[in-house]
Amino acid sequence: MTVKIFNITHKPCRLFGSDDIVTINAGRSVANSRSKDGNLAQSDLEWLEKNTLSDATGDNISEFNRYCNEMTAIYWVWKNYDKVGNPDFVGFMHYRRHFILMDKLKFQDSYEKTLGLTKENLERLTEQYDLITPPFVQIKKSCISQNFGTLGKNKVREVIGIALDIIKVRYPSDYEKVVSILQGHNTGSFYNMFIMKKELFFEYCEWIFPILFDLDKKLGRDNYGDGQERSIGWTAEMLTSIFIYIKSKDFSHKEVLVFNQDPSCSCTLKNFIIACLKLPFAKEKKRQKYKGRIYNYILQERYGN
Repeated sequence: MTVKIFNITHKPCRLFGSDDIVTINAGRSVANSRSKDGNLAQSDLEWLEKNTLSDATGDNISEFNRYCNEMTAIYWVWKNYDKVGNPDFVGFMHYRRHFILMDKLKFQDSYEKTLGLTKENLERLTEQYDLITPPFVQIKKSCISQNFGTLGKNKVREVIGIALDIIKVRYPSDYEKVVSILQGHNTGSFYNMFIMKKELFFEYCEWIFPILFDLDKKLGRDNYGDGQERSIGWTAEMLTSIFIYIKSKDFSHKEVLVFNQDPSCSCTLKNFIIACLKLPFAKEKKRQKYKGRIYNYILQERYGN
């Protein structure tokens, strides 16, 4: 099985020393405009042009990036699949979140080997599973729709309602199932991260992008307050989680840990020690949380950002 993973970024980040993991710049056509992290320096723009694929070539929606986040990179890969080698499996990570495909952390001579992001390991896993995702985690609110609805100063609550109306028209057989998950589940696989078999990936894209385009038309890009521009992107993350939830029941599925490089999420020495102490006594869900914190601390210390 051939596997290609895309590490999505909008600014300079860690590069991978593997032909199977490619860094792609989401929003290249609007790179000069302000993003959630502000404006990029000229040196950062030059770094992106030199070191990353662009989502602004061929069939693309790069200019939509400030509204739908990393979905512009996912769209580009879908529509330019032959240009990236027509792999049997395709995956997406982020500049600050990487998959850990190893059950046990064993330090190797490279970051990729330590995380299990090697050609051999990817081939082994994709021979067993059609779908690899971050773990299903419990959210803070009582259900998925309430959790996402508060984003963008509650703008996403409105967007979710419009998305459901769109699904009811476009995919009537999915409507009740989607509503049930939104209102009845408080766990999900988030971050818009996954590794999917090609056929499943195409099915996902054919399902989600018409919803996002309809949302864009109905909302209008002038109809946002400050901090609400990314509402479609947050809704896309919610819809991706729903798609994964549905398909994980039909396809062989594996959950893996995620290494979070975001400084605000990095584990301090104190929290690292606490996590180590709690791990043997925690229930399975909390074990995964503590294990993630331990991995995060060790990898930060060993490899840095």
